[in-house]
Amino acid sequence: MANFCTYCGKPLEKGAKFCIDCGQPVLRERPKKVEPKKEDLINTFYKLYSIVVSEILANMLPKYNDDRVLFIQTLLEGGV
Repeated sequence: MANFCTYCGKPLEKGAKFCIDCGQPVLRERPKKVEPKKEDLINTFYKLYSIVVSEILANMLPKYNDDRVLFIQTLLEGGV
């Protein structure tokens, strides 16, 4: 049982279900920490990575389409 309110830190009376100072319910045990799934973290990473790479390439590419094609071909061939 908690001796102090987890919300306001005031002392709790024995057997209290609510804090008399802030009115919040008394937690009998600590809430379990929820860990994100590994797959969700990986998917989020790849989404953010693709956005960042797209933005970088968009800012590096020349303004004209013909120049963009040439630039991408040069990148793919390892020329830059």
